[in-house]
Amino acid sequence: MTQLVPEVPADDDPVVASNVHLPIQTSERIAKECESRSMTTGELFIEALEATYDRLNDLIHPGGTVGGTLFKARGIGSTPKQKTSTKQVAYSLLSSDFEVIDRLKVEVSARSRSQLLTAALDAHLQIKEDD
Repeated sequence: MTQLVPEVPADDDPVVASNVHLPIQTSERIAKECESRSMTTGELFIEALEATYDRLNDLIHPGGTVGGTLFKARGIGSTPKQKTSTKQVAYSLLSSDFEVIDRLKVEVSARSRSQLLTAALDAHLQIKEDD
């Protein structure tokens, strides 16, 4: 994968607040991890994405992908089999961080920031779904 760090002067890089919808189990683990390590949610998101960057495509599309040349790339069997209960999680990052996340989302053909962050966080924090 390519380097995604944007060239933005520090004084032109405001902090921006946003939110994502993450599985409840993931959001609970995030809260515990942030509290125990005195981190912000945004800092944990960055740590998880950095730690899983080289395997994000496989984490998001465990069944592989189709397309990518003539058609938009998409995961094989990537539609969830059942609806997962989610919780809205608020976080703040630098504007340039959102640019990186959005480029990364496109690069690995994630459906959303939520899917991208869930994959990275679950792998980084070793969260397993209940079968």
